[in-house]
Amino acid sequence: MNMKKLLILLGIGALLFALPAWGEGDFELDEQRVYSGMGRSYLQGYAPTVKGNELTVILPVLSDRAQGAIEAEVVPHDMAHSPIKPQTFKKSVKRENFRFGKEKVSAYRVAFKLKLHTDRQNGEYPFSVVVTGKDEQGQLLSQTFELEAAITDGQAGHKPQPVIQSARIQDGYIQAGTQGILRLELKNQSDYRTAELLSAVISEAEGNLIPAEGDWVELGRLAAGEEKSIEVKLLAPPKAEAGLHTLKIVLNYQDAQGTEGTLTQNFPVEVRKSVRLEHSDPSLPIKVTQGETPAFRMDLMNMGASVLSNVLLKFDLPGLSSGGSVLVGAINPGETRQANANFRVDQQALGPVQGGVTISYEDEYGQHHEQTLDLSTTIEQKKAAPVAVEEGQEEEQGEALKLAPEIALGIIAALAAALIVQGIVLRKKIRRLEEKNL
Repeated sequence: MNMKKLLILLGIGALLFALPAWGEGDFELDEQRVYSGMGRSYLQGYAPTVKGNELTVILPVLSDRAQGAIEAEVVPHDMAHSPIKPQTFKKSVKRENFRFGKEKVSAYRVAFKLKLHTDRQNGEYPFSVVVTGKDEQGQLLSQTFELEAAITDGQAGHKPQPVIQSARIQDGYIQAGTQGILRLELKNQSDYRTAELLSAVISEAEGNLIPAEGDWVELGRLAAGEEKSIEVKLLAPPKAEAGLHTLKIVLNYQDAQGTEGTLTQNFPVEVRKSVRLEHSDPSLPIKVTQGETPAFRMDLMNMGASVLSNVLLKFDLPGLSSGGSVLVGAINPGETRQANANFRVDQQALGPVQGGVTISYEDEYGQHHEQTLDLSTTIEQKKAAPVAVEEGQEEEQGEALKLAPEIALGIIAALAAALIVQGIVLRKKIRRLEEKNL
């Protein structure tokens, strides 16, 4: 037996006890010991054997929980293409004691001799053995074991047919300068042959996409008709060009006899530039007055690598009207544009105002973005204007002011004359009194 065949057999043996099952832990495959009818242990690569038109399957099962006999049933994965004839696939198996040298083992030796079609095709055919039983409390125990029947004495001609059904980036695209997840959906389209030692070489001609962990990816094996998903980390360097790039994937595989095969497939993967809009703090007065027209200003900076278009500002400030939205337009990478608006403060509004401004724009890929920033101010009452004076009244007041000094002088002169007269009268009265006393 050559090294390739040995590796394949060991891989099959490892697969048999590595796969999960119903009620995990209810039953255990004894992969270390060689029971009667087995040429080697499962650990050494045991596989069901074909002799004549009969397939022999030996499955030694251990369980600390099972009580009494168990039921075992063979379930072919694809009965339409299976080499196994329709027949009774279920049997009851009793627990037995086995001796291996000085060691005693209590186990269930599940053994099937299955009749095969005489016109069977060479290939590897997966099937399951479902084991069920009960514990001391009568609770159901169940376990499924996956096996494979290798037919080499039938009709030749079929080959493995692995294919990548799809290759998609997890988020739909990779941004330049970041890492993404490439999900490969694989299927072996052959109903007869297993694809062994499957691998993929992934590349992109211009270096816009690079496998993060090496361009060679091990994919394991694909049984006949099997499907599975594989995730590969993919890197887009910072200088990667935006757009669709062709990812080339070369599948390499072998059949069970070591015959090699290859398949090349191409898949489109999109790379995008970063989208990032920064802004200054929105500038709005802390206080405004009824009827006033305050100004608003904000700087918008394109810090990404994608052109931003249809940049638009919409305001929502109760009591303040902006006269509509403010269109800034397109902003190129590294460019700063200023957004300006004038508000009209409602004559009837008064007090604190809470609202915001919504910035919306589109990137180069047609995706819409928006963000809302809080805005606030306080509306104060408008002060009363001075009382207006009519033009005629103003002239009269002016003339009066001009005459005021002359009138004041007249009044002073009159008062002075009155005082002189009063003094003369008093002196006369005093003189008459003096003469009378004499």
